[in-house]
Amino acid sequence: VPAAEDGSLSLCRFRETAAPKDRHLVFKVMPIIHSSATPPQVMFSTLGIVSPPAISVVLRQLRALVEDECLLDHWTYKHGTVENVFSEIFSFLQDNYDDLSPRVQEGL
Repeated sequence: VPAAEDGSLSLCRFRETAAPKDRHLVFKVMPIIHSSATPPQVMFSTLGIVSPPAISVVLRQLRALVEDECLLDHWTYKHGTVENVFSEIFSFLQDNYDDLSPRVQEGL
């Protein structure tokens, strides 16, 4: 399936990609399915697409965003602002807070 990864299109397996609606949660760590190739939601599990993404993937995204010191000063992500992305990530983490390990909870 065509998927965007680091600004370029590549071919990926469905199970290796994220749905466009989850892009803010994972765009630095997973390819995003191109909107024209996105299957109906009812087929996601059959194709191996996990939506919403696993907590571990969202935590990897958060780490990727904050480890790059220049990224926030030179934001080039065209699908949302820094505020939009972090708001969606922290909203996701808040909704799933009870599923986080005590160590991760403490780190947040």
